Amino acid sequence: MPTANDDHVYFVSNIKINGKWQESVLSWSLKSAETQDKADIIGSGNFPAATQKGVIYAGSAGQKTSKFKAYSKLMRNDGHTSSTVFSMSSENAKWGISGVWAHKDYRAVSFPMAPSTAATTLAFGQMTSRIVLPGYMSNHQTSSRR
Repeated sequence: MPTANDDHVYFVSNIKINGKWQESVLSWSLKSAETQDKADIIGSGNFPAATQKGVIYAGSAGQKTSKFKAYSKLMRNDGHTSSTVFSMSSENAKWGISGVWAHKDYRAVSFPMAPSTAATTLAFGQMTSRIVLPGYMSNHQTSSRR
């Protein structure tokens, strides 16, 4: 699903890179006449959510099954470079990011309880605060950066 701020539209598409199809987050400029005819690849990932200063998205896909792809990093792109907001891991990459949303200074990230269930945990927070997942810190390793 496309998402936008005042300067760019962000979306995901499968792009063939080195002979392999890869989910890629793309950016399309709404202001620059030089780049309006092409999209730029920001990085590999999914679930882009536009922010006032760029985009956040899930990156680093791990386990790939027919039902679930475990993304282990929340990424931020400021229009120039991508950086890791936080990363996580679980045994056999069974647990990962399944959705990302943004509104003003608020962010929400969803994590399915297990690939085979419909249950989901949501983490909400402002970009200036640490995201804490109650009950999962002992089972799943998370780290965050401002």
